[in-house]
Amino acid sequence: MNKLMAAFRYQLSLSVSYFISYYTALHIFRFSIFILTYIGNGRIDGALILVSEYGSIISFVLFGLICFHEFFKVLLQNGYTRKIIFKSTLIIFALFSAITSWHDTILTETFRGYSIFSKTFFSARYGFNYSFTTKWIWLFTVYFLFISFVYALMIMYYNVGEKKSTGILISFLIITFLIIVILPDDAKSVLSFTIPFLFGRLKDGSINFILPFTTFISIASLFNLASYYTLSKTELKA
Repeated sequence: MNKLMAAFRYQLSLSVSYFISYYTALHIFRFSIFILTYIGNGRIDGALILVSEYGSIISFVLFGLICFHEFFKVLLQNGYTRKIIFKSTLIIFALFSAITSWHDTILTETFRGYSIFSKTFFSARYGFNYSFTTKWIWLFTVYFLFISFVYALMIMYYNVGEKKSTGILISFLIITFLIIVILPDDAKSVLSFTIPFLFGRLKDGSINFILPFTTFISIASLFNLASYYTLSKTELKA
């Protein structure tokens, strides 16, 4: 437990510095545009609202790089086991997914009334008439899934190299596209029901948010299991 707490404190201290620097720059950029836009047409441009969520997605890409290239390597070289490093990293992922989703939900709720174009990830799929908590938890699961996916990609990239990683991703996209194109109509019909269902849309038109929460966390868990398996066999390169 002491080792885990020490690893967590190390990752937390660097993560806080990173997120403070990143979001300070992001807010300066956002509100500079806000001032110019408001002066120009008297309202906030709807794109500003989405800057918050897209900004977080970009931050998680950069954070995934940091978590592997800095945290994993440094901690492993200082005697921490891969299991402890991975547990600490997951805690950091969950913590900052919760904080950034809370931050973005507050921001989008605060500025939503200023623009008729203020669509967010959540409202584009479900509308606006849901509680703050529901929106926050939904966005948390989306962010946690995304950072888990990015981390898995970073580990794959490190282990198999740039060319092979790119080839794997391109092959996956091509195969996915071909499967969708050549699927029979019956299979497409099943997909047209299954995908909305996994996002919580039931046949009667109601929404069950337990479904997307469970779906996103389950997929994130698969990525994390793959990451842990790969990390357990990853050796540091000179």
